[in-house]
Amino acid sequence: MKAAPRNRTLAGSTFSVLTNNIATFVLMALTNVLISRALGPGQRGVQAIVLLLASNSMTVVDLGLRSAIQYNLTRSKEPGRAFGEALAVCGVLMLGATVLGALLFIGLFSLGRHGFLQGVSPLLLGLGFIYFLLILAQDLAVILLISLRDFAGRNSALFVNSVVGLCGMVIVFLWKMKVDVLLVVTLQGAGVGASLIVASRRLIRAFPEGASRAYPNDWWNGYLKFGLKSSLSLIMTQANARLDSFVVNGILGNLPVGLYMAGVSLAELSQYVNNAAMVVLYPETARREGADRTRTSLLGAGISFYGVVACSIGMAFLIPWLLPLLYGRAFASAVPAALWLLPGMPAMALFRMFGSVATAMGHPELRAYAAFCGMVVTISLDLFLIPTFGIVGAAWASTLAYIISAVIMVILTMRHGNVNCRDSFNGIFFEPLRLVAARVSARNR
Repeated sequence: MKAAPRNRTLAGSTFSVLTNNIATFVLMALTNVLISRALGPGQRGVQAIVLLLASNSMTVVDLGLRSAIQYNLTRSKEPGRAFGEALAVCGVLMLGATVLGALLFIGLFSLGRHGFLQGVSPLLLGLGFIYFLLILAQDLAVILLISLRDFAGRNSALFVNSVVGLCGMVIVFLWKMKVDVLLVVTLQGAGVGASLIVASRRLIRAFPEGASRAYPNDWWNGYLKFGLKSSLSLIMTQANARLDSFVVNGILGNLPVGLYMAGVSLAELSQYVNNAAMVVLYPETARREGADRTRTSLLGAGISFYGVVACSIGMAFLIPWLLPLLYGRAFASAVPAALWLLPGMPAMALFRMFGSVATAMGHPELRAYAAFCGMVVTISLDLFLIPTFGIVGAAWASTLAYIISAVIMVILTMRHGNVNCRDSFNGIFFEPLRLVAARVSARNR
């Protein structure tokens, strides 16, 4: 009798996050359309490289502490003490990220300004560094909100980000201002800044009783050890998902990157279903144990898988006319690459879901193993296929890498949880169908 209210809470939270994700996506999609039409494929490629550099650098310099913060908060029996420790770790992380990030940006620019970072000026690189700090601070605030199960606060912060970005681009078009990458990244940074303010205000209201800033007594076991394992997995995952864009830029230049990223943005729409499930299920998986955790993980992964499959099938029909309609005829040649990315989307959903489960179980290194295999496939095939087949070759490489990573991720996670292949297969592919059939049958009575 007690399980039903909790299930309804999970379903309601998931639906709330999914609804917000969809609304946020619509606003951000409109913003990206305006940006793409204003910049064109070439400059859109430069903008994509700057933003990817910022997000990937965040994964490298945080040493996995973001993941460690969320893990410790969701599992702690003393929320006040855990929240105080989390605040202290956030402060140390922001200080360290400022120094390490500056060194990383300078080093990467020196190595790649004529290759994978071609087209990125020193001024634009500096703006990208500021953007990197903003998104790191925003992500930390959102992680704290999720760990406190304040999904409404999380939703508000991300929604404000998309609203500010869209309003900025609309004003630019109405005033007929000259649009360049510098202006676009500035507007996107303003959106992140507004989101950070909203999230911070929400955190002040949700501040747990008894919480006070205090450094952890056991930095190594409590944060750094878990964080370093998580950092490796996140770096491998990011490399598996986004390394192809840098390879395309280094081999083919800015214009193909702009085309490719337009295709990626539409192909990955199906991941919004999976993203919503992951946000809600991570803290639940971290709290549960044994058979309850296993069933929740498998059921969540299965439902996400079928949701992504359905969305991918729908996108296969929409992309050929939707991509040119939204981004303009200049982006029409990205359609084949976008279509070839779709078969890898369900696999990406499984990889990300089980990677989240493994992290919640305290073993983020499992995700690193699977992502490393995918990264090797991505790099090898990219270097072989992109020179001949262009961005379509990049899509082939990514799809195959996603599938291989997903298979390895599921096997490793289930073996670690002592779940056999038959039960895993049943839980992912059949249990969701039985659940849906039971609910439909109950409604028809």
